[in-house]
Amino acid sequence: MYKELIEAHEGLSKEQSHELNAKLILLLLNEINDKSVWKNALTSARNDSV
Repeated sequence: MYKELIEAHEGLSKEQSHELNAKLILLLLNEINDKSVWKNALTSARNDSV
C-alpha cells in the first residue's frame, strides 16, 4: 500500500500533494467507523510513531 501512496504523489506539486493527502484523509475518515481507531491513528501520526 505504501508503494501506491508514493506513486499517487509522483509528478504532483507540493500543493497538489497536500490536497491529495487532505482528500485521502477525509475519504479514510468516512471509512473508519471506530472513533478509537481514528484517535489512535491521529496520535501515532502526531508522535511520528508510524
